[in-house]
Amino acid sequence: MKIFATFLTSIAAVAALGTAGPAAAGGRRICAGPPVQWMGIPPGARIGRFHLGPSGIENLKDQTTKPYATGSDESGTYQAWKWEQDFTFFVHEVRDTASGAGSSGVSLDLIGFTYPHDAVYRVIGTSISTGSTLEEISKKFPGAQPVANAPAVYDDVQQGIAFEFEKDATPQSPCIALMVHLPGQSRIMTLEQVNELLKKGSDR
Repeated sequence: MKIFATFLTSIAAVAALGTAGPAAAGGRRICAGPPVQWMGIPPGARIGRFHLGPSGIENLKDQTTKPYATGSDESGTYQAWKWEQDFTFFVHEVRDTASGAGSSGVSLDLIGFTYPHDAVYRVIGTSISTGSTLEEISKKFPGAQPVANAPAVYDDVQQGIAFEFEKDATPQSPCIALMVHLPGQSRIMTLEQVNELLKKGSDR
């Protein structure tokens, strides 16, 4: 059965992995390659093995179950998955054949997750993830600025990465959601919007 094999299973297994790497956890191979490949976040590109762009659609289908909830806007479709109580994963797919989205005309332009604590997925080359403070993130991403209609979200548009904090964030406020989008093309989804989408899914 398809699950978040490389995205969610690795979170549950990270304690077992310890310093031994991804080769084995409880005697079972988790995935190939060093942790930076399957737990890394390169801005503007991917979260773990889930990546932006037209090929990201097939990759998403191969590694996930049916979405917990879906919703549409004028440009495309949001999908969200709920994993345990605090962890959610979401994407936005857009139809735009003019932007090189392939023969299907469908492409991922947003991937994100919400988690109120320090997550195992980190921005490559840094210790930044959910749980990192606004001060820590601002030092690594000085280009991240509050979004006009969502001031709790700080978006580094050019690098393609955004972070959400509680409202009226202070320098010590922890990040509660992390998103990657195409560089130079801002696309976000707030925690409130994610929760609204999940609520619609639970009402079905």
